[in-house]
Amino acid sequence: MSKIWDFISGPRLYRYLDSSSQSQPYEANIFEAIPDYIFGTTRFCIGLAQWGWPMALPYMLKQALYSSADQLSLRCQSALSYSIGAVCLLLCAACCRTLGRSLNPTYSAFTQSLRKARRGFTAEDKESLSKYDFDFWAWPVEFKATQTQPLQPASGPAEPVPHPLDWLLGPASRLLVQTIGIRMTYPGCTALMNAVVRPMLQQTRARLQGLPFPETEREFIETVLQFAQQRLGFEPGDTALLAWSIGGYSATWAAARQPQLRYLLLDATFDNIEELAVKAMPKFASWFVRYPGPVKIIRRTQDEMITTGRPGELVTNRGNQLLLALLRRRYPNLLPAPGAAGGASDGLIVLNCFLARGQKAQLTEYLASVGYIGDEACLRHLANSRRRRLRQIGNQNPGRQIYPLDIGVGLGQADRVSVLLFLAGKLMVNMESTHCTPLTPGLFTPPWSELTEPALCDEAELQQFKIDDGQLLISDPSVGPSSESDASWEPV
Repeated sequence: MSKIWDFISGPRLYRYLDSSSQSQPYEANIFEAIPDYIFGTTRFCIGLAQWGWPMALPYMLKQALYSSADQLSLRCQSALSYSIGAVCLLLCAACCRTLGRSLNPTYSAFTQSLRKARRGFTAEDKESLSKYDFDFWAWPVEFKATQTQPLQPASGPAEPVPHPLDWLLGPASRLLVQTIGIRMTYPGCTALMNAVVRPMLQQTRARLQGLPFPETEREFIETVLQFAQQRLGFEPGDTALLAWSIGGYSATWAAARQPQLRYLLLDATFDNIEELAVKAMPKFASWFVRYPGPVKIIRRTQDEMITTGRPGELVTNRGNQLLLALLRRRYPNLLPAPGAAGGASDGLIVLNCFLARGQKAQLTEYLASVGYIGDEACLRHLANSRRRRLRQIGNQNPGRQIYPLDIGVGLGQADRVSVLLFLAGKLMVNMESTHCTPLTPGLFTPPWSELTEPALCDEAELQQFKIDDGQLLISDPSVGPSSESDASWEPV
């Protein structure tokens, strides 16, 4: 009986590996193909009714108001007859598909592997099941994440400004966000988009379940990190996060929760979604600035998605706002927060002009025009500020506690602006491409930071920190090496 139920409720099979380990498309017989078409048409009609009922409701109300009792009774009987006929058709289709699947040796072997994997998901069962490409919902659960406590922004949630029409606009905006807004923000969660890309999904049907609301996105990234650390054995210091576009929300939230992460790469992302979508996806710059580790922001110079002006207009690229938020958090004396006393407005103007240029020749020319003091002078100022900060905190875990730095205090306008531009050039890099172009492999490198810059470390610190092929290593204090050659090094 269980075998029959597996044929009835089993997932749809798309591809499989034959005896020579070659990927072959699954060929459904006629007893499977026709029912699959019927079920697909039914799902389409249900989706059409789900989205079309608001337009059909006025017509139905009109018919109900202007029809006699006999006419209403006749319409109800007709609707009942059609419903019974549709149910009978679906039952016949289910029986027919069950027969077709039982007669297909490939599907029979697949159900046997799936049934065995559900009883106990061993490595052998996983290898056997990996030979088949099927609907992901049927894949056995490999890992269950534990529930974690919510993480709130340091400044707390912003209080909404009251409006006289909140009683009307509130429910209307929530309805739009829950229906149209979330699907416009994440088009990949729509059935239409999944149907379009279905022929290209040759290797796997793996996907996230449900709609990507903020709380769901946080659960997703938390599950991935727990799986990497608990099942695969990765330490937080061995983990780097690469986020593209709207994925910056999940990555920055994870970085704020686990500041021990090695580094963070943000590619073509932004600070927040405004207007309508702000209800569905809140600002995430508040998460981003709480991460104290190395960061690299990759800005697409021809980005057409995250600019508020024309495509490729760098001055309106929302990635600039991420950079400003990071600079204000880590170097408040170089770029104070808006409205702060003594705010260096000149520095902000110069920085915005710097960010409006994307070509290397343009940047070099602009640096010369503002009297840039050079990289070495900027590094000296950073080294002095870093030493003061390390003395202040007692050299306790400097890589995670050095911010905010006091650099900017006692510096002239030219030096302060030069250091600001130097840091902006280190924290943000440009890529000549549009929003959806794959990331250039050469940019997938560890970010620059004060901790990994040899020019900022003295001899005592070089005995504690070591850089090998771009990887930061910290000596194990429990070993107590007498020299660098016999030191025991472990990666951050």
